[in-house]
Amino acid sequence: MMNDFTGNVQATQQFVSLSNPIFELPIKEIVKTEEPKEIEEPKEIKKEIKETIPKKQFPSRKQHLQEFFFTNALREVRKRGPIKTNHATSQCTVYLNRSYKTFPLIFPMKRVKQIKKYWKNIEDRSVAFFFRGVIGKKPRKQWVKLFKDDVNNSITESNQGRGQNKYNFDTFYFQTMCNSKFVLAPIDVFPWSYRFLEAIMCRCIPILHRRQHDLNATAGDFHYYTNDEPNPVWREDWVEDNYAKFLEIHTFSGKQKAKLR
Repeated sequence: MMNDFTGNVQATQQFVSLSNPIFELPIKEIVKTEEPKEIEEPKEIKKEIKETIPKKQFPSRKQHLQEFFFTNALREVRKRGPIKTNHATSQCTVYLNRSYKTFPLIFPMKRVKQIKKYWKNIEDRSVAFFFRGVIGKKPRKQWVKLFKDDVNNSITESNQGRGQNKYNFDTFYFQTMCNSKFVLAPIDVFPWSYRFLEAIMCRCIPILHRRQHDLNATAGDFHYYTNDEPNPVWREDWVEDNYAKFLEIHTFSGKQKAKLR
């Protein structure tokens, strides 16, 4: 049985053929011209869809380390959503349950547990002051060089934590930090550093420049020394208090987890 559409096409072909044979076309070509064209999505919709796609396990070079940590910390508690980062304040915002939720710098518990494997008792730590990273000619970091001359310190210039390497766990870096008592934590372009909180994870006491203020140090009310304080003393009560505050504020194992609901 011939349907209405096919009948209309054939009737049209006969009419065109009788009026002027030059315009005679095959039925297949006529049907093809009737197919609707694919409508392209507006750029705004494409952008919105792209932002809702979860980040890959191995990010691109352009992704901030804080976003990488935050994404993996969310994955550990089985949460995900569009993420925005503020690198100037170290904060991350995620859209969950129809609302935006903002958090401080968050570390995944996997990283915390990896570091904990290299903890040492204070009597077994052989390094006094530790720093490994880029110093260069920036005025904010020049005070670090004053600690180079002491043989009991480990001060090394390195760009190991830059580029794609920053996403990997640097075993030598954290082994040496866990073998140290104090960690120099200068700030760079922004008023905070990963190193300050890494020192706390390694049960070290951070050292800041007397004129520099780390946002996370102030917000968390952490214990630390400044570079102009003579003969700093490693204090176990400071270390324990810092570590407890760190877990509470900078992981999803404490009060921050309740905000995800």
